[in-house]
Amino acid sequence: NAKEYFQNHEGETLAYAGDIDPEVLDAASVAFQKAGITRFVRLKKGDAREFSKKDCLVISNPPWGDRLEKEDASKLLAEFGRQIKHHAAPAKIALTLGSGLSKRMGFRPSHRIETSQGESKMDMCLYEVYEGSREGTKEASPEEN
Repeated sequence: NAKEYFQNHEGETLAYAGDIDPEVLDAASVAFQKAGITRFVRLKKGDAREFSKKDCLVISNPPWGDRLEKEDASKLLAEFGRQIKHHAAPAKIALTLGSGLSKRMGFRPSHRIETSQGESKMDMCLYEVYEGSREGTKEASPEEN
């Protein structure tokens, strides 16, 4: 269980959380306090397009749908994908994305589940990003142009 996992990792930073919106950071801080995990999470204001922590798991719900036009979401995901590939690989990235946005990261997801959130169709994707290229494998690799 999660409580036992955190107890076994006392004193370690297990997660890094960030957002550019102070209100989101405040809400996250309250949620971490309620869950009793504040001491394991490093929370700071920051842009995901500047992320550079290597060998990690990134879980994100980037803006899409009502929060961001599809063209802008595509651009944001492409920038985030390049940043991860060049400054944070190896990494695993778990994202919830609007339907049709899964390829915009610049990588094929190793796993993709089609689902919905209310009336919005969405994909839950896992990307496994490696340093260099893993072409010829089923793992995520750069999309062919």
